[in-house]
Amino acid sequence: MKIITSLIIPVSCILMLVMVTGCMTATANASLPHIADPENAIKIWIDAVNARDYPKLYALSPEYIRQGITMKNFIKAQDGNPMMATGSQIVDYQVLDRKTGSDNATFTVQLILQISGSGANATVSNIPVYLKFTEFFEQGNWHVWTDAP
Repeated sequence: MKIITSLIIPVSCILMLVMVTGCMTATANASLPHIADPENAIKIWIDAVNARDYPKLYALSPEYIRQGITMKNFIKAQDGNPMMATGSQIVDYQVLDRKTGSDNATFTVQLILQISGSGANATVSNIPVYLKFTEFFEQGNWHVWTDAP
């Protein structure tokens, strides 16, 4: 009986550690579906930008980015980003160049950013934006980051 009692505490601690570690790992990719194709990561990125879904954009970024910046600072860095401004939306995209490997990919993409003006004489403008997307296959998903073309 004494042996069983002495095993309960260490086994409980190990189970608790496994549960906590599993939950922390799950939350890092909780908002991401399985992304099997790198172009799908761009589509998910566009949807996240249009929805102003900062946690999803952060989760989509490669590990080296997430290691270098907290989610709070990532969100703060988006202040002034015209793609994240109220009234703007990416309405279309076209892949201009695609290079893929087994664990990385780069895309040059033309995005059409629609910006609504403000005031009584508001007009809608469609602005082409060119971005280079760099992607890495990590933990079973494509993770995407943008660079200037």
